[in-house]
Amino acid sequence: MVKLRNRKGLQRWFEEQPVESTLTVLTRSALRLIPALAVYIGDDPPSRSAKFMLPIFRGLAPPYLGGLRPDKERSIIDYIEDASEGVLNIGAIHRSNDDAGIAIEAAVYAAGAYSASAVAMDDTAASEGAADAVFLASSIDDHEIHADILALGAGVRHEALLRRPLWEQEVPKLFLDSWRDLKETLISLDSNWSVWTEWYEDRLFGLTNKRSRQFIADLEVDRICISDQDWANGPKHVNALIADIEAKYRVQVPEQMPASQAFELGEDGILHRSFGVSPAARTAAQEKRLRDAWKAHEDILKSVEILNPGRNSTALESALKAYRRAMGDTYEELNVIALGVHGTRISAVAERADSILMEDAAAEVVALAASHGMFMPQFDAWNEWRADAREQFPEDAVNSAARVALNIAHADDLADDEVKTDLTDVAVAASAGSILDLRADPAERRPPPEIEKDLILVVSNALSTLFKEPVKCARDGSLQGVELVFKISVTLLMLGGLKELATALPAEYGWVQFALKMLDSAAKAASGG
Repeated sequence: MVKLRNRKGLQRWFEEQPVESTLTVLTRSALRLIPALAVYIGDDPPSRSAKFMLPIFRGLAPPYLGGLRPDKERSIIDYIEDASEGVLNIGAIHRSNDDAGIAIEAAVYAAGAYSASAVAMDDTAASEGAADAVFLASSIDDHEIHADILALGAGVRHEALLRRPLWEQEVPKLFLDSWRDLKETLISLDSNWSVWTEWYEDRLFGLTNKRSRQFIADLEVDRICISDQDWANGPKHVNALIADIEAKYRVQVPEQMPASQAFELGEDGILHRSFGVSPAARTAAQEKRLRDAWKAHEDILKSVEILNPGRNSTALESALKAYRRAMGDTYEELNVIALGVHGTRISAVAERADSILMEDAAAEVVALAASHGMFMPQFDAWNEWRADAREQFPEDAVNSAARVALNIAHADDLADDEVKTDLTDVAVAASAGSILDLRADPAERRPPPEIEKDLILVVSNALSTLFKEPVKCARDGSLQGVELVFKISVTLLMLGGLKELATALPAEYGWVQFALKMLDSAAKAASGG
């Protein structure tokens, strides 16, 4: 077994390995030591610490990319020496015998060894640097280094090893706490340090971990190939450039989700209703039962419409109109999700029908709600959609979503009249002034979770439809898309609630922040600003 505490033995081992294995072990060893830098940074002013960390991260990015994607190596060779030089300068200033000093020197050797192997193709120089780096790293944690060497000896490919977490089991508490301290220090500077803290955590927890982001080789090449002059301008400047690069590659406008409303962007550049598919059935016999049930339920709906109970309740009137649109004039026009959502609204009114409607109208509304309760469970799509509804969304998220829906509806050039009506309806249904005012207890004045979920999804569908083509134009640099980018991005940026919504529901709307930044940059570039 390799003696990790013996520098000469390590060097001989590395000399016997392919250069890819050498780079893999030294890169993972240096990356593990990043948390140890918190010991040093904790005693420094944050601004000085930031200048110190930037070349460390910069120096470790090339060996990681070079090991994982050697086919990209040639395109970054011209930039490797600059990255190595920056780390060497930091190392010369901060050499010491403490953990932080060891981490600094390990990063220095990792970048230096990679520079030697990639630029000079001198395996001996690389093995010397790797031995020095791993020797230093082993004084803090040698178990994981042994595990890496054993994995390579057992035939694990270096690309696969680089994708693994830096620790076989859980990250040791000391290292994890130190990393969190370092991350908190960097993030507190508000200079886009997340472009590096997220980069590091992807490697810390492994690219196969569900919490890690997708590895995009071209993004990493662009990160490394930022000009040396830009790097010299410091963290605030270069991290902003990296944030733009992240936005370019990572903005993925989501597809529309099942909801009461779906949209399409017409040739006029505004939102129009998009009609869904007919209800799905598992068998022909089930389809016949559903058609018969639809006819019986439609008869009950007609009876309610004849009495026109909505004239005494604004909430019921809008719900019944939306319910009729979802029901359709034929079975083929039935929109299952929309019917389920708007039926939930009617059921909420039916709970208090006796107090707000005449006796005969109240009876018909209660009958409709009861029929709805028997009709909807027959549809698999509704059962699955409802089961996925969370108990309650954060109230600020619901308010932000309603604000965005209303702002789109009130804008002059984002949607046609039908869509404006639909968006206003779904926003009001989830807000005070609809079924909410029918409940005496303020604690009960929030609508059922199905209504709030539908609002969240409808707004997501509208935004994804509006953003899709402009984001594509901005990413591709299409001149033909400049007008579209201008029109939609400027309007969207003026809308209130978008950033609040992205903050309140990052899982559903985190992509909006990147898209807004991309569109803003594209609009400025197109105008020469």
